[in-house]
Amino acid sequence: MKKTINKSLLILLVVLMAAVLLVGCAKKPAVTNDDFVNKAQALGYELYDVTPEESEYDYVKTAYSAEKTGTDEDHWLVRFVVAETKQDAEEMFNNNMSEYSNGVSTNVSFVSGSNYASYQADKDGQFVFVSYVDNTMLCIEVDQEYKDEAKTLIDTLDY
Repeated sequence: MKKTINKSLLILLVVLMAAVLLVGCAKKPAVTNDDFVNKAQALGYELYDVTPEESEYDYVKTAYSAEKTGTDEDHWLVRFVVAETKQDAEEMFNNNMSEYSNGVSTNVSFVSGSNYASYQADKDGQFVFVSYVDNTMLCIEVDQEYKDEAKTLIDTLDY
């Protein structure tokens, strides 16, 4: 009887560990450039094609900046980039995350899967978020007063 209980617990433990590991292997669908534009505009954002500003980076296919209508642009940064490859997007993500993770941050969160990763934190009175999914990257830096607005965009894009 004791062996049966121990064996059952062992099997349950193995199944639970496998389930936890598989959650981290989940894939996310990347948002297309058109999806980003349409979803952001539906939430009241003004979009700017900033691809020419990113022309020094040959791996950037398209880049958009978004500003919430009625907000102060000096306190609001949203950038969506479609890169040539997943590796390019991941490198941009790592560079931004490295910059944002320097110093003291609170409410830090890092999540990753097989084709994505995201980092968010509160830092120096700002909410920062950076994520890549496949060959796309979303970067947000806003004052704390706009954090809920930014999270609505993140949730809408499923990033």
